[in-house]
Amino acid sequence: MMFNYQTCFLTVLPFTLPNKSLLVIFAGIGVVRLVLELVYVFFMEAYKNKKYLPLDLRPTKTRAIRRRLTKHQDWRALSYELEGKVIWRLYEVLRRQSRKQGMVVWQLLCTRNFGVQHQLLIDGEFKVL
Repeated sequence: MMFNYQTCFLTVLPFTLPNKSLLVIFAGIGVVRLVLELVYVFFMEAYKNKKYLPLDLRPTKTRAIRRRLTKHQDWRALSYELEGKVIWRLYEVLRRQSRKQGMVVWQLLCTRNFGVQHQLLIDGEFKVL
């Protein structure tokens, strides 16, 4: 006979137990479940006014909640997206200017940093935006 406590499955090997023993085993499983439920209730009462619960007593999260980004990760993704838009707008302005003037050659010396200044090579001189 094998018993798995996690899923409460019972496997009886052939010719090892009579049928009455199965009823005793199933009754034992019910007692184990009841004891586990009482232990759970006891621990919930013990941690009732605490700031943090143990991990096994916390409510389970859905898969979507576990997979979503944290606030910090979400802000970084948003900042990268905004920075890309800023760089793209700058590129569009410079492209239009270069079409009009024909003398503007642009270089962005930084990527993925708002704090670093952008410099342009205009008429042979670097100018800070």
